Amino acid sequence: MKRNTKIFWRSFFMAILIVMCLYIIVAGITESYKQMRKIGFGEYKNAVEYSNGVLRILDFKIEIKD
Repeated sequence: MKRNTKIFWRSFFMAILIVMCLYIIVAGITESYKQMRKIGFGEYKNAVEYSNGVLRILDFKIEIKD
């Protein structure tokens, strides 16, 4: 029983660590994109936007039909 608990906690903390790393990577990409657009082009744009049926993620546009 003690071995199962130890394996559970080890797996739990590894999963939390992986999720945190992925979050930090995505947050870093979005923040650097916002700053690059602001400094390079003088535009204040978010990395992810939705307007008029178009979802824009970074520079990729996806049209969403309703």
